[in-house]
Amino acid sequence: MSWDERDPLLIKKKGGSVQVALTSPTTPLIDYHGVSGEATGFFGTMMNFLKGCVASGFLALPYALGKSGYAAGTAAMVLICLVSTHCVHLLVEVKEFIGVKHGLNSVSYGELARLSMGNIGSKFTNISLVVSQLGFCTVYALFYAKNMSKVFPQLSQNEHIAILAPCLVMLSWVKSLRVLAYPSALGTLCILYAAGVIYEYTIRHLVNDGVGNRDNTKSDLCTPSNYTSTNDCAPQEWTSIGDFPIMFGNSIYAFEAIGLVLPLQNAMKNKNDFGLMLNLSMIIVFLQYTSFALLGYLVFGRAVEGVITLNLPDETLYSSVLVALSVMMLQSYALQFFPAIEIMESLYLKRFEGFGDTGFIIARHVVRAIFVAITIGLAISIPNIGAGISLIGALGAGSLSLVLPPLIHYMAMRDQLSTGRKAIDFIYLSFGVIGSAAGTFVALKDIIETS
Repeated sequence: MSWDERDPLLIKKKGGSVQVALTSPTTPLIDYHGVSGEATGFFGTMMNFLKGCVASGFLALPYALGKSGYAAGTAAMVLICLVSTHCVHLLVEVKEFIGVKHGLNSVSYGELARLSMGNIGSKFTNISLVVSQLGFCTVYALFYAKNMSKVFPQLSQNEHIAILAPCLVMLSWVKSLRVLAYPSALGTLCILYAAGVIYEYTIRHLVNDGVGNRDNTKSDLCTPSNYTSTNDCAPQEWTSIGDFPIMFGNSIYAFEAIGLVLPLQNAMKNKNDFGLMLNLSMIIVFLQYTSFALLGYLVFGRAVEGVITLNLPDETLYSSVLVALSVMMLQSYALQFFPAIEIMESLYLKRFEGFGDTGFIIARHVVRAIFVAITIGLAISIPNIGAGISLIGALGAGSLSLVLPPLIHYMAMRDQLSTGRKAIDFIYLSFGVIGSAAGTFVALKDIIETS
């Protein structure tokens, strides 16, 4: 039996049976971000970071502004970007402190949690990672179905998901992510193409048609409870405070890049430049995300859909955008699925050692298919993709980006911190916990009400 040396778990034959050479579930053997190997310079690291930030989350940001208003939403995006960026700096600071203290050159996120808070910290981090990654997979499956049902309306959304399911199962059986290197590059090109087309569309119609006049059709957002007329979908400066947590969840989903940070910092030639690289990169990401959100919301107003691609007209050019994004979703599903399954397999695969080679492979494939089925089932049960993105952002990404970094920072370095820095950790932690809890509650409420 031949196994790829970069398989998530190293499998070896021993006396006719399978032996699982388990590693720590928080120490991946797979380089998910393409940063292993030779050290990278300043601009190489920046390109890797920006490439990793190019994801589907920004397509839901116009919807997020629809839940908060363009003035309140923009201010909130500034705050979330600043806090999440500083939380990344806190995590890097802890990594350097732990590295010196324990003589470690590179440390993973989960290892930082374990060394700072013990096994409970590692377990909480792993749970957050699994929830976040499988949540991303659920959103990708739902996004694919929404796009394809618009391109091919002859089939329902659930029928498109059913067609997609076997493809996702086969993707989950891939042993090495190296086979996804070229599809990953294609996926990046697809989303850049889609963003370019949508930018052109929204700028052109904002200039020609004015604010909020492109599509005044009724939508779930244009309800009598919000406006005097169900046709009044004009953009608002701010909306009900009760809808604001949806904006929080969507923004965290889009800005979450915490998983990129430590691998990139570990691989950087001059680690002293990492802070500057991070700040410049986040400025670029913020400007791109904010401009995209504002353009989409100002053009479509409160009629903007959960993802802005669903507002595009039924024309060949825009249908090609939906197809391109659907291609991107397929490779992104696999890339997000593997970190979660790597953690899960490190916990349960040893139980199948006595099954023999064939039995072990079958058991492993069946379990992976079950996890795919879970994401498919969740995608079918979530009708509102905007609320679904907010739920995953608040529940998973919120913990990883806003809750854990200040908590790890305080627990690891409390004896070295001033009272002011301890207060900042507490403020960030409170912001993350309250925002994540409120975002989760409101998103679940929206999903239940629209089911």
